[in-house]
Amino acid sequence: MKLSIAHKFSLISIFLVLSTAAVVGGIFHIKTTNTLVDYALKEITTEVQEAGDSLQQVMNTHDEDVLFLANTPPIQGMIRSRTGDKVNTKDTLSYSQWVGHLESVFKLLLEKKSSNLMVRFIDQHGHELVSVRRDVAGIISVKPEQLQDKGHRPYVQNTLKLASGQIYLSELNLNREFGEVVRPYQEVLRIATPVYDERNNDLKGLVVVTVEMGKELRAIQRYIKKTSDGVIYITNDNGGYLLHPDVDKTYGFDLQKRYRIQEDIPQLAEQFLPDSQSENVMLMPGQTDGINVVNFTKIPFDAAHPERFIGVVMTRNYANIVADESEVLNEVVLWALLLVLAGAGLGVLFSIRITRPIQQMTLAVNGFANKPSSTTSLPVTSEDEVGILAQSFNAMIQQVQQSQARLEVVNRSLEFMVEQRTSELKESEDKYGLLLEMSEDPMWVILDEKFIFANKAAARVLGYETEKELINTHPSELSPEVQIDGISSYDKANEMMALAYKNGFHRFEWNHKRKNGEVFPVEVSLTRIPFQQKDALFCVWRDITESKNIEKSLVEAKELAEQASLAKSEFLSSMSHELRTPLNAILGFAQILKMDADDLDEIQQANIQEILEAGSHLLKLINEVLDLAKIESGKIKIVMQEVLLDDVVQQSLKLIKTQAEAKQIEIIDRLSDKGYIVQADFTRLKQVLVNILNNAVKYNSDKGRITIDSEVTDNHYLRVSITDTGNGLSEDEISKLYVPFERLNIVHNVEGTGIGLVITRHLIKNMGGAIGTESALGEGCTFWIEIALADEQ
Repeated sequence: MKLSIAHKFSLISIFLVLSTAAVVGGIFHIKTTNTLVDYALKEITTEVQEAGDSLQQVMNTHDEDVLFLANTPPIQGMIRSRTGDKVNTKDTLSYSQWVGHLESVFKLLLEKKSSNLMVRFIDQHGHELVSVRRDVAGIISVKPEQLQDKGHRPYVQNTLKLASGQIYLSELNLNREFGEVVRPYQEVLRIATPVYDERNNDLKGLVVVTVEMGKELRAIQRYIKKTSDGVIYITNDNGGYLLHPDVDKTYGFDLQKRYRIQEDIPQLAEQFLPDSQSENVMLMPGQTDGINVVNFTKIPFDAAHPERFIGVVMTRNYANIVADESEVLNEVVLWALLLVLAGAGLGVLFSIRITRPIQQMTLAVNGFANKPSSTTSLPVTSEDEVGILAQSFNAMIQQVQQSQARLEVVNRSLEFMVEQRTSELKESEDKYGLLLEMSEDPMWVILDEKFIFANKAAARVLGYETEKELINTHPSELSPEVQIDGISSYDKANEMMALAYKNGFHRFEWNHKRKNGEVFPVEVSLTRIPFQQKDALFCVWRDITESKNIEKSLVEAKELAEQASLAKSEFLSSMSHELRTPLNAILGFAQILKMDADDLDEIQQANIQEILEAGSHLLKLINEVLDLAKIESGKIKIVMQEVLLDDVVQQSLKLIKTQAEAKQIEIIDRLSDKGYIVQADFTRLKQVLVNILNNAVKYNSDKGRITIDSEVTDNHYLRVSITDTGNGLSEDEISKLYVPFERLNIVHNVEGTGIGLVITRHLIKNMGGAIGTESALGEGCTFWIEIALADEQ
């Protein structure tokens, strides 16, 4: 059925209105859904962060309490009394009196804070000297005969390694007394600090406060639940449940049960890896079970060890989040339908009005086409484009009549010009034929699958006496009688010619055969040309024997390179298995011996420590060799993203802080707080900075200085420079910095593998950056890296 212009305009108007309504409705639905989900996720994150701040304040208060207790006079009084005849010349109190005073202080703290379960003073050998605890009967002092030996407990051993004023926080677990779990369960955290003799700074023990953390964790849960309808899980930094709706899973890790968040939500497993840097993760339904939105947030609680955290996981039903948009969306659909109806009606009216003059014009044109003398009226009085078209059509009618008279004259002139042009083409054809004959390149003309022309160069190269021997032969007759990919040379030749006819041009490789039977490779070019009122093919080819020989050599070289790469991979895999496996076993056995070091003499302990240090160094060397091999083979994964450089620098500085303090090195950070955002892989960029900073510490002078600075280059890169005050490097030494296993004897007895900077250089290049060194002997050394700034800066 044919449609008029009016009908077409009407249908187009209705279609446009419907399309607009559908697009607007779809965009509104998507935007509304995204806005509600974003708001809900931000609300969850804010609630968890506020709960984390509250927990941190509680932890800071407990830290202050334990430091206060360690510095109370009764503790120093007990230390002095134990070293004399029970009464020190400086004191008027006996040892037992000092114990009574310390018990009073401990009881006062327990009365003040209901979350504290126990306070103890333990000597340097792990024996309890004073212990006050909260019991069902109230706050009591543990009798001397009930005091325990805690020397085997990790929190005692780790605290005794700390300097004065430092704090140790234990893992969150269930409280145990005399090796048995206390019932009902008490979820506890032990906060401890070492105690030193103020007279000679000798280590004399530690003060431990046992805090019931169950109340704090449930407070976090209640705080989040008051505004959210989700399910909340709280874990430790290994993924073990501290709080779970299923009470059997709570603290299952401390009861030899494997209940972890990684098993329930596998997508969160990487958040508990040692090198995980993310503090907050959102998982949408498509990433999890298809139903819930999952929010995971880390709450650090140990300032000295930022990698330790409490994980808060909250799940909310996605359908509940977006349910609020339904009412608004229904209203939008209703208004959209009304607009569609109104728009459709207006579109039909406008279509009829606009197309009426066009219909008149159509009738007039049809009438003139059928009867040139027709006088059908045209809408020439219209002032719009149709009126202009009608006026032009009138003028055209007059021009057609004039043109018919001139057409006869033009036809006669054209006949004369055709005859003249035919004569010129014949002369031109003779000239072009002469040029083809004189060419040194083999050339042919193919018509109807036969050679109708071949120049002398073609006959000479193929070993024929004259080119006439090639005329009227099929192209396949000049190729070996062999199957090509299962197709005969005859059919293959026809296929190539068909492609040239179809596309106008086709180039391919072919094997030609000389008259004496010798076969050689050629590159053939076929071009479609007009010839004798038909389509012919103009063929030019060149001998590519030398190119093929070169290509064969390149293939052989590539195969040798692949074999070498495979051999290298097999060697590295073998080294990984044959060296790392027994080395890990040696290190594990040495660790076990070190844990039982109380039964060994000093020489044996020193030997064990030497095994651990040498084994760790060798394991580090093996791992770095394998990392270098992965980088060189292109197997290392680089994930580019926008990275806040302040975070990378601060985390890197924390990792080298202990080594710097040991050498009393001052670190001047002029980069942090500038807010630079760069394009990089967060983990790999941190690895680069840590390696450079670690070298700056190792090769620096004692009480030296490290300066971190930055500048923006002209090419929109950020240059980060790290300068030390060591002995510096000569030009010859700088040239060897990035050579694998080339260690410079700048400072003796400095541990290293000789490939750290090689790995660093590969990593920074893979992130699109650069690295360099500037130094002179006696003037320190500066390492700089350049990394691209994010586009938004």
